[in-house]
Amino acid sequence: MAETLGFSESELAGKPFLDFVIPEHREKMSISLEQDFRGEDNPAIEAGMCGKDGAIHSILFSASQARLIDDVRVSPILVTGIDITERKRMEEELEEEHRLFMDGPTVIFRWIAADGWPIDYVSPNVYNLLGYTAEELMDGRHLFGDTLHPDDVPRMVAENKMAERQADCGQLANEYRILDKDGKIWWVHEHTMLIRDDVGQIKYHYGYVTDITPSRKRQRLRSRNWRGRHR
Repeated sequence: MAETLGFSESELAGKPFLDFVIPEHREKMSISLEQDFRGEDNPAIEAGMCGKDGAIHSILFSASQARLIDDVRVSPILVTGIDITERKRMEEELEEEHRLFMDGPTVIFRWIAADGWPIDYVSPNVYNLLGYTAEELMDGRHLFGDTLHPDDVPRMVAENKMAERQADCGQLANEYRILDKDGKIWWVHEHTMLIRDDVGQIKYHYGYVTDITPSRKRQRLRSRNWRGRHR
């Protein structure tokens, strides 16, 4: 612990342990230590510790159960701490990435390889794209194929069947139109991995769908402007 916090052992010797716990965690740490001294079962507890340089370290503490001696005194407890600062930082970064992804235009899908592409899983942010909740789309009553623009269905069916027949085909990319719950048309880009079972049969299509409607609108505008200049 001394090395983790940047102190020498002599600097820590004789000092109250709670002095090094950040103020907002002292009460819960004090309660946990009291429970340990009473010999109660106590789960590991996380607390912030202040290092010599002022940096806050996230430490996961656990203690051996205290033992009663003559029903009066208690034996000393052994407290061990693991520095989880880096793990906490990575968890927070992953959580931030997850939050940004969930607010973004890319939706994760896992479709069952069957007619109409039943939806086995879809990420919650599908609501922003289609107006359906993930639960609605996974309840078995909705097929992904039902959201496709009718004019794009024949092409999508043909391209998927061709990819499934090719034993060495592992991925598929496409652009097409979908209809949301209100009937509004959106352009999307799909990138899919074909997941096969042990005998090589396609079991799932697993991939992501990204809303590219804004870029499609810009392309149409540029095309319209180009035609206007070259008349």
